[in-house]
Amino acid sequence: MNKILIATVVVFFACLAQASEELQLFHANYEAYYQGAHLGNGVRKLERLPNGKYRMSSESKLRFLLISDTRHEATEFTYHDGKLQPVSYYFTRKGTGRDHQMLVYFSARQAWVNYDNKKKVIQVKEVLFDPLSYQVQLRLDVMRDKSSFTYPAVIKGNLRQLDFEVVGEEFLKLPYGKVNTIKLKKVRKNSKRETYIWLAKELNYILVRLQQKENGNEEADLRLARVKFL
Repeated sequence: MNKILIATVVVFFACLAQASEELQLFHANYEAYYQGAHLGNGVRKLERLPNGKYRMSSESKLRFLLISDTRHEATEFTYHDGKLQPVSYYFTRKGTGRDHQMLVYFSARQAWVNYDNKKKVIQVKEVLFDPLSYQVQLRLDVMRDKSSFTYPAVIKGNLRQLDFEVVGEEFLKLPYGKVNTIKLKKVRKNSKRETYIWLAKELNYILVRLQQKENGNEEADLRLARVKFL
């Protein structure tokens, strides 16, 4: 169960970063649950830096029985004409099990990666994302009425392709309140794990719910509690 819970936490807090078409600044709070039991809280912030770049940051503290997970991650990027260009990414995780840390610097042609002190250089042929910035671009693309999405990203120190598709629309009741949403599914091949995310139309399409399933059974559920647009 420990491995499943920790893996779920990774999915949850890698999938919370959001920004509006105009990259409206915001502060959002979420409540996380594991098989119906309260797991912890997450906070996401989008801010504009003095140098004109944007910074998305995430902090979370989770606990379930004897299992704990505390993490912080942040990405900095530039934004122009609806497209992001990541500049740097930092991640650290501490708690039950092995601790992890990742640092990535991006340029137009390369990404310098350090994951748990294992270093590598990834050659870049197109925009390469990190676990936070690809979520920002995903949300922007959903706002443009696209139905399928593919993003190359550095995940756990390696280059991976992440695919999503729109499932449909759904009305939800959340701790935040009632919202109309667009439901998406993460596309996986030969996997028993399912991940669904919901973006709220009336809230600038921010993420309002994330659900993780294993073998058809719900393992975890993340729901929006509060959001403030700045």
